[in-house]
Amino acid sequence: MKILRYVVLALLVAALAAGLLWIAAQNATILMRLPGREIEVPGVAAAIALLVGTAVLYGLVALVVWLWTLPGKIARARREANQKKGLDAIASGWAALEAGDPAEARKHANKASGLAPDQKLGRLLAARAALSAGDAAGAERLFGEIVDVPALAVAARKGLAEAALARGADTAAEAHATAALAAGKSAVWPASFLLARKVAAGDWDGALTALDDAEKRGAVSQKVAQRKRAAILAAGASGASRAGDSAKALEMAQRAAKLAPGFAPASALAASLLAGSGKGWAAADLIESAWEQGPHPALA
Repeated sequence: MKILRYVVLALLVAALAAGLLWIAAQNATILMRLPGREIEVPGVAAAIALLVGTAVLYGLVALVVWLWTLPGKIARARREANQKKGLDAIASGWAALEAGDPAEARKHANKASGLAPDQKLGRLLAARAALSAGDAAGAERLFGEIVDVPALAVAARKGLAEAALARGADTAAEAHATAALAAGKSAVWPASFLLARKVAAGDWDGALTALDDAEKRGAVSQKVAQRKRAAILAAGASGASRAGDSAKALEMAQRAAKLAPGFAPASALAASLLAGSGKGWAAADLIESAWEQGPHPALA
């Protein structure tokens, strides 16, 4: 746009110069009638006066426009400078947080907040610094302020889940992880977080669902997921057996043994349940197959 403006201005100046040369070539005069007198002005002088007057008028208009827009330009320059200083403070804060200095990180976060209060990344830094410093309540408040920002929603949910765990609110922590799982289609941490919580709570069906999500999102490899799935099924079978649900225990134990024949605890439990249900031959076959995968005291 600036180049276009300069081109237009150059064309106008060239046109005025051409007009002035044309008037000078005519050797004409301009007659001005004033009250009580008449004044003859050479054409060249009139053209020069017109040109000078136009230039002065243009200068006056430009000055007025510059003065009119000056406060806005100053405010914009100050705002841009504060934004830059705020981003520098945020960068320093994240570096301090990574270095394990939450106090320094909070100092930079407060500075960034004063310079650029609308900078959402600064609030994320402040929340993370508060959580690292052990201020779970302050962290939850700050994370809550950015949880509705699409680009920061999953990160905010992670912080809220960690803060909830810090104050012993396991249900709230799982709710935040579940919300993050829905908000971030490729985020890994919600599935891993839910898997750990479900296993800790002995919710084996929930753990299997969380493991499926973790595998889909690449949190665990297929091989590792298969072994984890077998371990979860074996734990679920053991729990069902203690609860007196032999049918469910046997079904889960057999699934575990089929997924990981070399996982001796699952095979031993399945064989024990098969033997208890009168299927000694099936139990023997299962133990022999598992022993071939790898001898283990549980199978002996």
